[in-house]
Amino acid sequence: MKLVAPLLMSLAACSTDGGSLLLDAQIVGMDAPIVIDAPMIRPDAPPSEVCSAAGWCQVPASPSYAWAMSVTPDGQPWTVAYGVSVKQPSGWERFELTWSDLANPFVFHTELYTVHALSSTDVWVGGRQGYVGHLDAGTWREYRVAAPWPQGIWGAAANDVWVLYDSGLRYHWDGTTLANRPTSEVRYRGAFGTSASDVWGYGETVIGTQYKPAIDHFDGTAWTRTVLPDFGKVISFWKSGPSDLYAVVSLNSTTRLMHSDGTTWTAVSDPDVVQVFAVWGRGANEVWAVGAQGKIARFDGQTWSPSSSGTTKSLTEIAGTATTMWVAGDGVALHRP
Repeated sequence: MKLVAPLLMSLAACSTDGGSLLLDAQIVGMDAPIVIDAPMIRPDAPPSEVCSAAGWCQVPASPSYAWAMSVTPDGQPWTVAYGVSVKQPSGWERFELTWSDLANPFVFHTELYTVHALSSTDVWVGGRQGYVGHLDAGTWREYRVAAPWPQGIWGAAANDVWVLYDSGLRYHWDGTTLANRPTSEVRYRGAFGTSASDVWGYGETVIGTQYKPAIDHFDGTAWTRTVLPDFGKVISFWKSGPSDLYAVVSLNSTTRLMHSDGTTWTAVSDPDVVQVFAVWGRGANEVWAVGAQGKIARFDGQTWSPSSSGTTKSLTEIAGTATTMWVAGDGVALHRP
């Protein structure tokens, strides 16, 4: 889910070890590497957490915003907005990344709209003006693509990462090169996957004069498109299997949760979430939806039930593993087993 509110801010540059981090331009047709600083802001010891009756614990000193979130296989959350934030045992750490432009005398914070963390040392982010950054074993590398707004990143492995753009461009990383692939008619808003042969890009497509929610699927060989029976764009997607798929569709200032049995898409009855922003789950019998006013709901395979979050702030992202879940939003981050 992307909540984009453009804002340019000046940068004070430094780095984790007092030196510069190499930003490598290993992309087809790109120039030589550029060296800039990527500062990490380390936290003080955090105060105690406060937990709701449903077991959602609010993490102190959360990032101001979370426009996207990814959780590593070992349960570490990464969020992006005006920089990259990661939760460490001592608190949140933040990287300030910039778009380096030698022809521009100004250096600004880069707004980031998507993140995918394969591990704590292998993280991809994308944002304003086509910025793509890759944390690779302690070094942030920058890849310049002549296209704006990467909105979805997902990878099955360190040498198999997809970067999807709101223009429909698809780039693929093979461990060495970030290369262009055939363009889609879907204007991407995000990405999801379960394996190298099960990758999804979601957003909207234009049919005539109508904007329709649409989803692309990559089966390891080819991409196919599905158009949902609605208007607007898909802002969140999750699936437990080929006959259990969920999508959050946004139209103007309203949203709705939809479900597919693998053949037909239908609207989900009210999950008691005001303006749903994101959906995620651990299986067909454990699906979660989050949204405005701090609302969280759970589907147990039969019915949706509210889950007390302990906050009234908007919740825009949910992700996790088999042993931990994270929810992030407007200046708040929650977790529970």
